[in-house]
Amino acid sequence: MANETGHADMRQFGDDNFSQIYQGDGLDNSATVLQEGLLNSAEVWQELQSGSVASVQQSGAGGALNEVIVDQFVANNSVVNIIQSGSGNAISALQDTAEGVSAELSQSGNGNLQMVTQTDFGHVVRLSSEGDGNQMEVNQSANFNELSFAQGGIDNLLTANQSGDNNFASGSSFGVANEVDLDQSGANNLLSVSQSGDGNLASIVQTDGINLAHVLQAGSANIASVNQSGAGMNANIEQFGTGNSATVLQQ
Repeated sequence: MANETGHADMRQFGDDNFSQIYQGDGLDNSATVLQEGLLNSAEVWQELQSGSVASVQQSGAGGALNEVIVDQFVANNSVVNIIQSGSGNAISALQDTAEGVSAELSQSGNGNLQMVTQTDFGHVVRLSSEGDGNQMEVNQSANFNELSFAQGGIDNLLTANQSGDNNFASGSSFGVANEVDLDQSGANNLLSVSQSGDGNLASIVQTDGINLAHVLQAGSANIASVNQSGAGMNANIEQFGTGNSATVLQQ
């Protein structure tokens, strides 16, 4: 039956707030939007799915010009939770033709951006940003990938692509202008990244299976690169100080 068991709860306080909720076919749909402050904007679409839940909260007078977009389309058991406080933050969470996926996203500060795209089955994303000008872009496809990442500071960047099966990635960047690039296109891979300092770069690519990679950077202007195109590999890079460079290639 179309539009079965749909729920929507929208509350707006302040001036010039905007919210748009659309729920189409499906079961147990629910969308809750609470906005406090000035010029906040939130959009939620849910259609052709069962058990989807989307919660959006933007609060504070300083929360002007925040933007949230949630899209759940042909998705079973999808969950999105978004919290923003500050100014000029934007989050986009798209879950298309996906089943059993979830995303938990939070931002506090100014000018932060998070973009998450999930397709296929069983993915999990947890992102948090505190500070100004931080950016995260995550793409998950195939099955049962999981990513958790935290940013604190200014102008940190995460780009992550998980297009294999059963991959796990976790990490954090604290400081200024740190960059992390992750690509897991194999299966059953595990990686972790930890950055503290300024201007560090970490890149990890895993294209086969059952690989383990860990990168620790504490300092400034360090560069670490790991490329695992074989199976059953283990790589560990730890950098302390300034201007260090390390490259690991495992085939």
